[in-house]
Amino acid sequence: QSMMCGYLSQKQTVEGVNRCCSLYCVLSAGSLSCYFTPEEIDAKVRPTLNVPINKETRIHVVDKESAGHKSKTLSLINTSSDGSQTVIFTADTRNE
Repeated sequence: QSMMCGYLSQKQTVEGVNRCCSLYCVLSAGSLSCYFTPEEIDAKVRPTLNVPINKETRIHVVDKESAGHKSKTLSLINTSSDGSQTVIFTADTRNE
């Protein structure tokens, strides 16, 4: 049972270069599953990215403005014995 779904842009840094990848994300009990398209869900394709969401997950939302363009940055931070994993998404509006 999904609670929310929609497109988010995942921010990635590859070899020092920032890039964004648009993913269709589904928030359900315990995880945020991300796909390239919603059709992948119907085709039973494994998520491209699966971020656990639990009581230990820290969520930070920041308003940003760059060159007159406003956006929201959503950081999901999960800490484990191996260290912490941070996944960053951007969206144009708070509803997204």
